[in-house]
Amino acid sequence: MGTFARVGEQFIALYKKNALVAWRNWRATVLRFIAPFLFLVLALLIDKALQANDRSDRAFQDVTSPERTALEPIPSCHSDMYIASKDCTELLYSPINDMTQALMNQVVTRNPIPIKATGYATSDAAQAFLLANPDYAIGAVHFSYDGNESVASNTDLKGFVIQTNTTVKFFKGDFQDPNQFVQLPLQSAVHREIARWYMAADPALAANADSLVWDVGLKTFAHPAIATQSALGSVLGPFVFAAVMFSFVAQIGTVVSEKELGLKQALRTMGMVDSAYWLSWAAWEFTLAFFTAHLICCFGLLLQFDIFLNNNYGLLFFLFFLFQLAMSAFGMFISAFISKTQIAVYIGFVIFIVGWIMQVVVVFGIPFVPDHIKDLGGFVAFIFAIFPWSLLAKGFGDLGSATVSDSFPGISWGERASYCKNIPVFEDQPEYDPTEQYIDFKCVVPLNAIYWIYTGLWVFYLLASIYLDNVLPNEHGVRSTCIATVALLVFYLLASIYLDIAIHHED
Repeated sequence: MGTFARVGEQFIALYKKNALVAWRNWRATVLRFIAPFLFLVLALLIDKALQANDRSDRAFQDVTSPERTALEPIPSCHSDMYIASKDCTELLYSPINDMTQALMNQVVTRNPIPIKATGYATSDAAQAFLLANPDYAIGAVHFSYDGNESVASNTDLKGFVIQTNTTVKFFKGDFQDPNQFVQLPLQSAVHREIARWYMAADPALAANADSLVWDVGLKTFAHPAIATQSALGSVLGPFVFAAVMFSFVAQIGTVVSEKELGLKQALRTMGMVDSAYWLSWAAWEFTLAFFTAHLICCFGLLLQFDIFLNNNYGLLFFLFFLFQLAMSAFGMFISAFISKTQIAVYIGFVIFIVGWIMQVVVVFGIPFVPDHIKDLGGFVAFIFAIFPWSLLAKGFGDLGSATVSDSFPGISWGERASYCKNIPVFEDQPEYDPTEQYIDFKCVVPLNAIYWIYTGLWVFYLLASIYLDNVLPNEHGVRSTCIATVALLVFYLLASIYLDIAIHHED
């Protein structure tokens, strides 16, 4: 019998063996196929819960008659979310003259909460202090006068400028609106004291100056209900990764158990060719990945996810399919270092935790963005790219961004590379209709590059697994010749070059 015929015969027998093992362990096999549906349903429920929580906010409600909200007093600087217990003061003001000091003294004295105000001769001096001491004061008031500011009279006041930090602050679920926190209370208090100042200067109104009633409130504009937006596009990647981990752990557990129980060595003793063994595993995982990828796409369409409905089916299928191929090869690579089945389960759990954390990092835009690749030379992006789950989060993020609202058209198969452009300067960006085409002008590593990287990872990890299987000691402590060391270095070099080209690819 010829060598190829022998390999082919053994390949068929080993492939049937894998299918028979899956059939006998049908509960685990069924779980591998339905796990994506369960995790997608979980993601849907979480998304619906978040949207329901948003709808409890008046911004997402139909408001025909807004309620009046009374303005709070000027707060203590320690109430600021970013200042907290640090040394600070509430207000700065300029210029220093009798009228300004009198007005600001009244603002401080009549505020229900104890506050401090420090005067400066000019607004430039106050600005210099703020620049040198960030996060020290929560507001400043700059009065403007006609003529000499140091001896200003009642008729010289032209107005005033309120200066506050307009950064919207959000921390641990607490939101701080810069307008309502200090800007509007400060503006109202200054207006009140200016009115009281001029009343006191008028003999006809002076008696009522101290008893002036100043009641200012705030009403939002009436508005229809605003539709809540789904966050599924950015969070589905980790859920699909969690579903695929069932197959990953089952695979490395089976491969390691065959090695631990001596089944693999027994097959070798009976004349098994290693190439047939590895080809059978690659083909079996190829089959499972093919059907699982289709099932994930069908489940997503069944659950009516916009990311599945509005993007090309092929883009999603190849993202899931090639991701699973890369993960299966990575699993074989990891199994080469494991000798006990129980350890394989622990390793799978560790990989799941590490992968989840790395995906969260990618969801926040690191490192597959032009600035990170430019500053770090693509090194961090390369490290992330050699782990398949990082690119899954990147691909899902791109597909989710293309369908974030109903007006976004999604990505077609022909745009799998052209949608991603690194053109940060607005004047250099080509014109296009955003309702007809999606383009991200601050993007690297498009879906097309992700597919090629996954293909390279599949081949690399599979070849590395075969290499390690021959180099590392087997069940009996015997290892093959280390003449293949050069081959591993070549594999590593080629993979490095390949990933570097793919990461920096621009269409």
